[in-house]
Amino acid sequence: QFFFLFKCVTDSNYFWTSILSQYWSEHNICEWLQFCCDNARCISFSLFSINGLQLCNMTQDQFVDAASLCGEYFYFIL
Repeated sequence: QFFFLFKCVTDSNYFWTSILSQYWSEHNICEWLQFCCDNARCISFSLFSINGLQLCNMTQDQFVDAASLCGEYFYFIL
């Protein structure tokens, strides 16, 4: 069983924190993924070449398919 710690971000250097996730660009999504995953190499960023609305509409299974073990974590924190 895996446990993850999610830290709330208030740093203004992260633009994606200032807008709702459904309005994120592909670049914002990549920044979010990098921030959330200690080892960004565990993610195939090409599988997240989508916009924020598409990201928000992904199912838990789609997150797991796209990001393996990190997928479930991403699904629940989004």
